[in-house]
Amino acid sequence: MGGLSPKARQRVVRIKINDGKHPLRIFGPCPRSTRKWKEIYARRNALERINARVGRDFLFDDRFLRGKASMQLHIAGSMVVMMAIAVGCLEKNKPDNMRSLVQLAA
Repeated sequence: MGGLSPKARQRVVRIKINDGKHPLRIFGPCPRSTRKWKEIYARRNALERINARVGRDFLFDDRFLRGKASMQLHIAGSMVVMMAIAVGCLEKNKPDNMRSLVQLAA
């Protein structure tokens, strides 16, 4: 450990995260090296992929919707379409095409 004294190696640094300088996003409730954090992060990544797909494939990036109710209606409709595509592809024994709008149109 180099030139550190045993007392310096055992020092614990506590960071107060509610002071506004250290955001909860960086210093989260569970350590990053744990299995629970990996599960939470994997779930977050899956949701980000779904949100990106809805925005890209259903052209939500190009639309201008006013109001939360209108946006919720359009998002719910696109989710129903995505689930219907998945069910239809599974019924036709084509699970590889279940995430593809292009294969559906062909």
